[in-house]
Amino acid sequence: MLLNAAVPWQHVVYAGGPPAVTALLGGQIAGLVLPEGLLRQHHANARIRVLATSGAARTVSLPDVPTFAESGRPDLVIQEWFAFFAPGRTPKAVVDALSTELQEALARPAVATAVAPAFTGCARGCSSWPGAC
Repeated sequence: MLLNAAVPWQHVVYAGGPPAVTALLGGQIAGLVLPEGLLRQHHANARIRVLATSGAARTVSLPDVPTFAESGRPDLVIQEWFAFFAPGRTPKAVVDALSTELQEALARPAVATAVAPAFTGCARGCSSWPGAC
């Protein structure tokens, strides 16, 4: 993705997104590529500037930020996704129970309201979870 950019990039490993955001805010790095949910609040209070998003359409939560395609990179379209994980050797009965509980929890209005901010970055209609967008 960035190999064809006109600026030099160096991959720096961080122990997750939050430490990378801290490094950006502290001036230790000049830029980064992360899911928008980690950057949204800092963009809103002008501590950082989100230059572009990678989805096919502008995100609902950052309507002022163009997509990479709008910025001249139509080949750069990536959708963010979310998943819940369990260890590989988790018994099927436990996986099934977790799946059932998760679906029931996400169907509750209070839970849907609480997790909705994690999904507000998606383009309208992109999610299979009702209420996500």
